[in-house]
Amino acid sequence: MEIRTLKYFMAIADAGSITNAAEILHITQPTLSMQMKELEDELGRKLFIRASKGTKRLELTDEGLILRKRAAEILDMIKKTEDEISAEGGTVKGNVYIGSGEGESLSYVMKAMKEISRRHPAVKFHIYSGNAEDIEYRLGRGLLDFGVILGRQAPQGYTAIQLPAQEPWGVLMRSDSPLAGHSSITPRDLMALPLIISSQSEFSKKLIGWAGTAYERYTIADTYNLLYNASLMVREGLGYAIGYGSVINTANTDLAFRPLQPEMNDSMILIWKDKPLTKAAKIFLDSIRGKVPMS
Repeated sequence: MEIRTLKYFMAIADAGSITNAAEILHITQPTLSMQMKELEDELGRKLFIRASKGTKRLELTDEGLILRKRAAEILDMIKKTEDEISAEGGTVKGNVYIGSGEGESLSYVMKAMKEISRRHPAVKFHIYSGNAEDIEYRLGRGLLDFGVILGRQAPQGYTAIQLPAQEPWGVLMRSDSPLAGHSSITPRDLMALPLIISSQSEFSKKLIGWAGTAYERYTIADTYNLLYNASLMVREGLGYAIGYGSVINTANTDLAFRPLQPEMNDSMILIWKDKPLTKAAKIFLDSIRGKVPMS
């Protein structure tokens, strides 16, 4: 399986048809069709099917969806490797890939990015949003240089720096909700209400620990990956979202945030694999170390 063939496959998957992909790739349609037939023959599986009769639009089969995910990872890795090799030399240049959730702790990352962009304009940053499991998966496969995740200690095989900002837990609600009149939210306040919580398993464990026996009477209506999306659900009246107060600015909006009582706060860490870093990644790490008080 050639890299060029994977790029052709991804172009068709993104464009939705061989005709559109051929125009984007500046090759002939028969050539592209032949490449895809050879790829399907090599894998022994159909990768595309017609969306409906009488149309040229293609949809991915289940096997095609699997290949799309893996092909994206392979092509990302190739691009990252090319960047790392080309970055060696006198001028500091290259790309730094950072995976992160949401929270005030990211301000330290952004300050480091700003400083480096000013001193080394050829260094480019790419932020990937995701939960801890997703970020560790991509870090482990070399698709990211750093990750910002919940925790106080580095997972096995990683090095970590503790970011000083604390992330306070609370409830995001509509400002016309009866709970908006409370100064804080207790475990009993959430009983029988439609709750929207993070899909991360660690989140549920912490919520259960905070709520105690009241959790047995909680109604988990929906889950979210990023709190911004949950805020849209809250705005539409789908429920009450539990998350970090630093993520959504509720000033002059129809939303309100109230902290939990007893208080619960999380810490975030910057993690990276124990392996050689590119010159651009080393400079980023040095900048972070200069901004974070070391314990």
